[in-house]
Amino acid sequence: MRYLLYMRVSEHQWIWAGLWLTSLLFVFAIGRSFPAGSTTEEIAPVEPIAAAPRAATEDVPLHIARRRALAPAAPVSLPSTAPEPVRPTRTLESILSEKDPVQRRIGFALALDGMDAQGVKEAIALYDGLPGRNDLRDERRVLLYRWGQLDGEEALFYASSIEDDRTRTDSMNKALSGWASSDPDAALVWAQDNFDGEDNPYLVPVISSVANKDLYRATDLTYLLPYGRNRGSAVGSLVDGFMQQSPEAAMDWARALPDGVLKQGISARVADRLARDDPAFNAYFPSTLIESEASRRAYESYAKAWGRSDPVEAAAWVDANVPNEFRGGAAAGVLYGFMRRDVVAATDWVSTQSPSPVLDAAISRSADRLRRGNPEQAIDLALNIGDEEKRNQSITSIAEYWQRHDPEAAAEFFNP
Repeated sequence: MRYLLYMRVSEHQWIWAGLWLTSLLFVFAIGRSFPAGSTTEEIAPVEPIAAAPRAATEDVPLHIARRRALAPAAPVSLPSTAPEPVRPTRTLESILSEKDPVQRRIGFALALDGMDAQGVKEAIALYDGLPGRNDLRDERRVLLYRWGQLDGEEALFYASSIEDDRTRTDSMNKALSGWASSDPDAALVWAQDNFDGEDNPYLVPVISSVANKDLYRATDLTYLLPYGRNRGSAVGSLVDGFMQQSPEAAMDWARALPDGVLKQGISARVADRLARDDPAFNAYFPSTLIESEASRRAYESYAKAWGRSDPVEAAAWVDANVPNEFRGGAAAGVLYGFMRRDVVAATDWVSTQSPSPVLDAAISRSADRLRRGNPEQAIDLALNIGDEEKRNQSITSIAEYWQRHDPEAAAEFFNP
């Protein structure tokens, strides 16, 4: 039995060996049927893929680097051979005749860039040949300013020959401003040589232009002007310049000025700007002025400006922080703003204030304005005037107005 089992296993082994030998002979025969060195098709050699190097500045995994290396290259954009469009150059005449203000300003700025004194002169002549174009006044002012920068004397000679007084003054101011921006010393000499007297209006554009570069020199030049409108205009430029730096710079500048009328005016202007900028935060400024008159004017100006925006808060500030010696003027400033918002509240508040000539004058003026619309309330307000004679005058004036315009209502009020 064991022998028969052995013989069956051996028989299976011989069968498998025969099959393997037959397959080997078949493959050998197929290979011999092709000529040596020939293939069924040409196969392009495949180059081995080089490992992508790692970037020096980032730690990139090797499989990501290989993927990047196999990614298709970005298309290369070739430079265009088409010529760039040439922007047409417009004549100044066509620019000034442009009705669209935006396009006119753009073209004007391009034309002005690089223009010499002769070019500006020709442009002014071209403008003068376009009468009735009031919309070109700004361009004309810019041309005069530029002409002053390039040739101040010739620009001023032209401006001074203009017949219309208003146009002549404006043109001379622009030319002088331009000249002072490029040569302030020469412009100053011209301004002083061409005016007889102290209140020299030619100094105003010079000071304003100098202030754009040197506020302290402009301050010194302001002392050349006496008290008046011209000095006030110059001071406005100085206050604007220092406030643009910072409110603190404006306060320091005002405090450091020598005592006198100019300091008083500047302190009032600075106080007005501070109150409009941030009234609650800057309210300490008037108290830091040592000179009494400068402090008084600063309190009055601050209260008036704050009263226009928030009379309730301004009134509370006057009651709590303004010294008694300055309170009348400060209260008068708040009253003007209060009267625009709430006449009844203004009347009630002013009745709590101590009488003073300044406050009496403010009450009298406010009552006079109020009588046209509300004569009864105007009389209530006038009763707060401290000076008896002025109080009676104000009430009499209101009553006479009332009797002329509404006699029945007036008679009912005075003779109930």
